[in-house]
Order: sequence, then structure tokens, then C-alpha cells
Amino acid sequence: MNIYLYEFDKDKIIENEKTLFERLPECRRAKAEKYSNPSVRAVSIAAGLLLVHAIKEETGFTSEDYEIVADENGKPKVRLLSRENVKTGTGIETVDESTPEIHVSLSHSADYAAAIVADSPVGIDIEEKNDRNFMVTKRMYSEVEKDRVFNSANPDKEFQVIWTEKEAYLKCTGEGISVPLKSFYKDSESGEILRLPKTSDSNEEGDKYLQTGLFISSVMTDNPDYSISVCKDEKLALDIQRVSEL
Repeated sequence: MNIYLYEFDKDKIIENEKTLFERLPECRRAKAEKYSNPSVRAVSIAAGLLLVHAIKEETGFTSEDYEIVADENGKPKVRLLSRENVKTGTGIETVDESTPEIHVSLSHSADYAAAIVADSPVGIDIEEKNDRNFMVTKRMYSEVEKDRVFNSANPDKEFQVIWTEKEAYLKCTGEGISVPLKSFYKDSESGEILRLPKTSDSNEEGDKYLQTGLFISSVMTDNPDYSISVCKDEKLALDIQRVSEL
């Protein structure tokens, strides 16, 4: 499965903001408009443009053919428009229950944005994050994950990879940070996310981690400062598609 990765130039985006802004779907325009800081707004525009590119590459649809809407969990989802509902562009003849679902996920960190398009719920995360003095690891990671970090030849990198695993899972489910981070972890053999019952927020004695049916796949970028993970209902072979211009 393809991951679309874009290293963007904030100054260039700010310089061409008006032109680039017009190329965004309505929902991404509304999101970008919320930011008064030009640098923050530039990141939102870059991420939105990457998402449009990824959808076009994976499905052939242009931004005139769909709307990006939120599902019941607030996750972004592509809603295709039938031809009669499309003001410009091609559209498709009909949209009904047989029309394949298009799910998307988007992430950005520093000067990178990453996007993925799938046929079922998916979550992606890219991070440059580190854990000074490993305070986050000690406070927010499960015992299994603490062992992974502290027994690793590169604890800083292991912390970062685990963080992307957690973010990707929460993006896939749409639950967000309300879920205690130590209540789930990736099984090292299967790659499946194992989770405590939702009635439990910590690993109390007697609690048992349960299978979720969701799996983590991770990939390293050519920039060693970043890690990427994807969560979906199957293990994936990931292929990074570098995007140089949008």
C-alpha cells in the first residue's frame, strides 16, 4: 500500500498561499482558515494538497468529484458526488450502496506530511517526536512498551516508533487521546493491537489485553529523524511515494 510523503517549504507555500488555497477541497479550506499564524496555515495547506494528490493517484478522482466529510467518529472520509451534483469536473454516473468506500488519513510533523488512501478505516502517523529523559515512556507506555524502549539498542528511536503506532491506532478508530495510551500496545509477533477492556484504563492485576482486529505496519523514511506507522484491519507492505511538488 502506498504512503504519500511530502517535504514542503513553508515559505514557498506562504508566498503562493492564495493560488494553493483555491486548489483545496472546501473542508480543507475551512480547516486552514482557522489558523491565523501563516506558518501553521501553510502546514495545513500542504497537508490538504497532499491528500488531494493521494486521492487522485489512488482513485483517479479530482477534488471536484468528492467531498471530505467526517464519519460517526469524526474521522475524514471521502464522499463521492454523482455527476448531477458536481459543478465541474467529471463526477461519476451514480453513487449508491455498491460504490466502494474511500477512507483517508493524514499526518504531519515539522516539514513533512504523510497521507494514505484505503478501502477501509485507516490511520497514519509521522513523527519527529523524542522523549527527553523518557518521562513520557515511564508515564504513558505499557510495561511491554517500556521493555521495548529500554531494551532497545536505540531507545530514542524505539520511543518514536511506538508513539507513531499509538497515534495511528487512535486515528484508525477515531477515538483520539481520550483513550489512555498505556491501555493498548502492538503485539511484537502478529503486529496486532492488543487492548485492555474499555472499562479499564490501566493494567490492573487480572485485566487481560484483548485482540482488536487492527494491525500496525511501520516503515522508516530516508530521513532518520522520522518514523511512520499505519493502522488498518490487515498487515500491510508499505511503499513510500515521495512527492516533490504539489
